[in-house]
Amino acid sequence: MSARDGIRLRGLGFAALRPQWRRLLRREHLMADLSAGTTVALMAVPLSMAVAIASDLPIAYGLVTSIVAGIVGALMGGSPLSVCGPTAAMAVLVASIVEEHGLAGLVLASLFAAAMQLTAGLLGLGRIARLVPLPVVLGFTASIGVLIFVGQLPRALGLPAPDQAHVVDVITHIGELLEHSNLAAVAIAGFTFALVLLASRRWPRLPGPLFAVVFTTVAAVGLGLQVERVGAIPRTLFSLPMLSPGGIDVASLLGDAVVIFGLSTLETLLSASALDRMSRATPHDPDQEIVGQGLANLAAVATGGMMGAGVIARSSLNFTSGGRTRRSAIVHSLVVLLIVVALAPWVEMVPMPTLAGILLAIAVRMIAIREMHSLFRISRAEGLVCLLTFAAMVAFDLVAGIRIGVAVSLAIAAVRFGRTDARVVSVGGDGPYRITLEGALSFLGLHSLDELRAGVPRLDATRGVIVDLTGVTAIDISGGDALAQMLNEIRARGSALAILYEGPLPETLMTHDHHGHFAAHTVATEDEAQRMLGREGITDPAERLTDGVERFRKVARARHRELFKRLASGQAPHTMFIACSDSRISPLLMTSAEPGEVFVHRNVGNIVPPTGADGMPAEGAGVEYAVGVLKVKQIVVCGHSGCGAMAAIRDGIPPGLPSAARWLGHASHVQLRVPAHASGDALARANVLLQLENLRSYDIVREAVERGELTLHGWFYDIDGPEIEAWDAERGAFVPIRPSAGPSDNLTAIAG
Repeated sequence: MSARDGIRLRGLGFAALRPQWRRLLRREHLMADLSAGTTVALMAVPLSMAVAIASDLPIAYGLVTSIVAGIVGALMGGSPLSVCGPTAAMAVLVASIVEEHGLAGLVLASLFAAAMQLTAGLLGLGRIARLVPLPVVLGFTASIGVLIFVGQLPRALGLPAPDQAHVVDVITHIGELLEHSNLAAVAIAGFTFALVLLASRRWPRLPGPLFAVVFTTVAAVGLGLQVERVGAIPRTLFSLPMLSPGGIDVASLLGDAVVIFGLSTLETLLSASALDRMSRATPHDPDQEIVGQGLANLAAVATGGMMGAGVIARSSLNFTSGGRTRRSAIVHSLVVLLIVVALAPWVEMVPMPTLAGILLAIAVRMIAIREMHSLFRISRAEGLVCLLTFAAMVAFDLVAGIRIGVAVSLAIAAVRFGRTDARVVSVGGDGPYRITLEGALSFLGLHSLDELRAGVPRLDATRGVIVDLTGVTAIDISGGDALAQMLNEIRARGSALAILYEGPLPETLMTHDHHGHFAAHTVATEDEAQRMLGREGITDPAERLTDGVERFRKVARARHRELFKRLASGQAPHTMFIACSDSRISPLLMTSAEPGEVFVHRNVGNIVPPTGADGMPAEGAGVEYAVGVLKVKQIVVCGHSGCGAMAAIRDGIPPGLPSAARWLGHASHVQLRVPAHASGDALARANVLLQLENLRSYDIVREAVERGELTLHGWFYDIDGPEIEAWDAERGAFVPIRPSAGPSDNLTAIAG
């Protein structure tokens, strides 16, 4: 095993965790952690009991999990503010295992699953464990919500539980006994359901479930309502599980253990990721988080609890309530223990319809109709995966739903990523044909290549062919073979051939290049492709630009669809970039900026006239608009090597160019900055510094700089060199922006 393969053997993390453990002994953040931990515990007690009930287990299982897993997970996890405990998403799965294999089977499956978690964390598989498609997760969560909702309806109605837990059986059971519903149970469950939903939306930091439990318990006792109660809580809360594996189908149990492992791990990592986004803290360590969860689950199951996970509801409440260290999660567990021990007689009087109402509210939130609708709006294919996962889990079982969802996701991904976009462009005249291929050239896209090959005999062999592979993302053996056959057919007809591709051709294509013809005809730029065909550069500009527009429409525009939708209503660039009009300068290419990031202003010689200059008002207007209206954070003035404008300043303007001569009248004073014998590049560097001075002559620029809202930068682009240089005022020189030479930078003095 090696880190290179993404698998690494690691310890339990004691070395990395020890400094954080020492923080638990300090008084720093003590009161904040005590307050947050207590708040989370007040929510955790009723939720833990409710999840245990939904899992067809005694409530002690849920409480033990909150206490034991909460402490161990807090000490050993990779996310300091994550809170471990029983989770509603696991309830249906746990209940099905109990129904099929009994408590002994559940204990064994849980121990297997916890051991898998610990092993996965030790092997560094934390990131790999998250490779579950989001539509499958949404469909899974929604189906769990439906199963919990339907499963708790008998308790909410005060009816006995059905013999079978399948949705159809439960609904049939309710239909047969509906007239025997307990009105008191319905009222308690309905009140709890409404209160929990309202509290979660209006007052998210308040423990709505606790208020519902206290109020309904007092009301039920005070009014003497005849409803089912929680019942006796064992005074010995923690106990060793009794294992009697005889008669258990171990193979089936291992399959259930894998599902428990996947669900617990996925929910834990998703919760930790959501907590990272909320707290904006250092990202969690997913491997350590799984190690901690595995140890927490082993400890919980071994002491009479059930499998748990990092729970986003408790974790987010922990953060919003002021928790700052691992101590808050530990406090949460200790307060849960204190409540159960000190208030056991009252806990035993809690009405079961109250816990059913809590679960109904949780189930409604899990169904997440809004998120599912958004998924369908964004991608019908992804929405279909979500719907199929949901339907399969409700109609069959959880394992079948996951299998179907993942299988359909993989099929859609294979088709999507294996799709090949192929087209032949020929704008009139005698210019070369352009065959453009984009996407993956795989066996899934062979029909596109076959259609191209069928059209090769109809091409005029005298015009030459450019095969553009710059948009190809991958080539498999089948795609390489089909492409090689097409290239050989083009050559066999006597057509001049140029293959446009950056870097060496993929090995899957080169295995068919027995005589080196493909490599010899491969070029990296459009200009080289034209010369490969015996032409002096691009001979048909209209064709070149038309093909570029088509590529923009299919690739860039599609990739930035949401970005362009936002930009349609306005712009908010962070930088103004003042550059020369020279065709060799491409500010967005140089900076790898996306649309909407950079406000580009280009003119001959990247000139910025002093404020109030009459001859070049457009340049001044651009500066004022960028700073005063767009509120850019920085202005970059960029000169470049081999600048024709600087050559004109030094050598004069050819006759017959009156507008250029007037421009020279505004720009000729640049030459006063350098010795008469200075090179054109030295003049270009001096020009950059002069334009920075001119920028400071604008009141709006100078005031923004003084307020710290704007910075000015001078750049020099050496077209033939590897670096873009920036002016360093302290050194009095232009230096590479990201020098590759190390500390001894190659300083270039402006006087040259």
